[in-house]
Amino acid sequence: MSADRFCLDCIIADVHMPGMGGLNLLRELHEQGIMTPVILITALPDKNLDQEAVSRGALCLLRKPFDTNSLLDCVERGLLK
Repeated sequence: MSADRFCLDCIIADVHMPGMGGLNLLRELHEQGIMTPVILITALPDKNLDQEAVSRGALCLLRKPFDTNSLLDCVERGLLK
């Protein structure tokens, strides 16, 4: 699907999903010129994941279990971009 066929305000994705994880999703979106803010969530304790998510362009990386207000704050930041 090409970037001009849809518009999303914000994407929330897990780092590990069947088929394509959140980090690869970020890469694919950027390769297609889609700059929609992406919030990643994970249960993984890997501290390197924070830096990798930011370097790939994630707006936020939330660790499960996360506070609902933390998610809402990230969504609000994404919508204001």
